[in-house]
Amino acid sequence: MKKILLIYLFVLLPTVCTAQTGLFKAFGPTNSSCAKYVNEVTTDEQAKQIYSWWVMGFMTGINYVKLRSPATDIEAHDAWLLKYCQEHPLDTFIYAAIKLNEEIERK
Repeated sequence: MKKILLIYLFVLLPTVCTAQTGLFKAFGPTNSSCAKYVNEVTTDEQAKQIYSWWVMGFMTGINYVKLRSPATDIEAHDAWLLKYCQEHPLDTFIYAAIKLNEEIERK
């Protein structure tokens, strides 16, 4: 079941992100609202893990492109995203992830 869910989230749901993020192709739970993200990660351990894995891949890709090695970890990313999304329930999850990257960039 977990493999099917992962395949669904990462392969079958490619999204072109525009509006708040500029134009690029993203895969995964990117167009979910922050409200949906908060609900899912606080009620479903499997969803929490899937979002966390997605963030790891997203941040790894950005770190690779920018040749950077920030002094953060996935637990910090998860905590930051949860707080951000609780405060901005109408934003999309991908926008929250982009804001996380901007926060790391400032440090």
